[in-house]
Amino acid sequence: MTDTHLRNTIRMLEHKTKLEYQRRILELTEVLMMVSGEIATDTIESELYYLLENNLDPEDVYPIYDNLMYDLERRKK
Repeated sequence: MTDTHLRNTIRMLEHKTKLEYQRRILELTEVLMMVSGEIATDTIESELYYLLENNLDPEDVYPIYDNLMYDLERRKK
C-alpha cells in the first residue's frame, strides 16, 4: 500500500465514522419516538446522551484504523 493510498484509506474511514455517528443518532431518535415504556425510554435516552457527549472514534467502528495509523506513523520516521 502506498503512502497516498494509506492516507486516503484513513480519511475514508474517518469520513465513514462521521456518517455512522449521524446514522446512530438518527436511529436512536427514531426509536425513542416509537417506544412508550419508561425503562425502554430511559435506556435509549441514556445511549443517545452518551453518544452525543462522547462522539465516535474511528477505531470504535473500524478496528483496523489503529493499525493503519500505526503504519502511517511508522512510515513518517
